[in-house]
Amino acid sequence: MLFDENEQTKRIISTIDTEKHVPNQVAGLIYEHVKKLYRNGTISGKCCFFKWRIAIFYRCMRRLRKN
Repeated sequence: MLFDENEQTKRIISTIDTEKHVPNQVAGLIYEHVKKLYRNGTISGKCCFFKWRIAIFYRCMRRLRKN
């Protein structure tokens, strides 16, 4: 199994709509989680490069999906 069977994992997985493009939804979840960690001070600006790359990936995927 890829994930542990706990309530948090079940809650996250339940938010994914399998009728829509799943990778975009996963990228969005990752982006929101990183943004939350940054706002809480859990990660510093040094991690923002990673956050920036995720944002670019997410935007590119959305553009490709529209075309």
